[in-house]
Amino acid sequence: MGLYIIDAKTNMHVGSGDITYDIVDKKVQRDVVTSYPVIYSSSLKGALREYFNYSGESDEIVKYIFGSESDSSNESFSEGQYKFFNANLLSIPVRSNKKPFYRATCGYIIREFLDTINNFNISFSDKELFEGFIEKANEVEDNSPVVLDTQEGVILEDYIAAKGFDFSKIKEIERYLGENIAVFSDNDFKEFVKYLPIIARNKLTNGESKNLWYEEVVPRESRFYYVVLAGEKYQTQFKNVIEKTKEKPIQIGANASIGFGYAFITKVGDIDESKKS
Repeated sequence: MGLYIIDAKTNMHVGSGDITYDIVDKKVQRDVVTSYPVIYSSSLKGALREYFNYSGESDEIVKYIFGSESDSSNESFSEGQYKFFNANLLSIPVRSNKKPFYRATCGYIIREFLDTINNFNISFSDKELFEGFIEKANEVEDNSPVVLDTQEGVILEDYIAAKGFDFSKIKEIERYLGENIAVFSDNDFKEFVKYLPIIARNKLTNGESKNLWYEEVVPRESRFYYVVLAGEKYQTQFKNVIEKTKEKPIQIGANASIGFGYAFITKVGDIDESKKS
């Protein structure tokens, strides 16, 4: 059906569910190949299903799109007719001495984004824009990230930024990655996303601390992208519900009661039906 971008407006914790013996008790989901933060398709599908339920869609529509609820005793279990893929990282905030933050990305992420567009035959109006951008991003060297603005003397985390490369269509790229873009080498990006923010959580019983644990989060203002392949029916209803997230954000992952995981979703590309075999 199309390509979508998730814009996280609050910190997000989509837990991996793995047992950890590290100092961090609860870690976020990560891609098995790159170790970048990711939202698994099952978690994304579950969040969307819950949003559809609260939006008042009929059981028939919800079951057709998402399938029946998982239940071993449910003999009438059916698989959803829409296919959801992992939401991959597009940009993530990094601290700076000049601005509150820049949005970091790297050549590998942009290459994967373009590969997704090509592999799923997505009609994307700014494909050529990203093809030009990747040529510049691939030139970024280790230990020398580039900021796409006129600021000088920028420090990003522990990296001293180089002068921005010449790219005239920054505003167009910012529509997707967000404002204040910084491009890192693949090696540097992979290194710093190993260490996401850690938040201490505490359980109180009668005002007394009983259980302190540490939770990893994807910081607010991060962006992800994902693909949905639609079934034959209810595409208009699906589109209309997704549009509602721009006014009433969807909640993805854990800790909804403390404001984690609230995000907007925007459709940015369509599957080109004419190229299907």
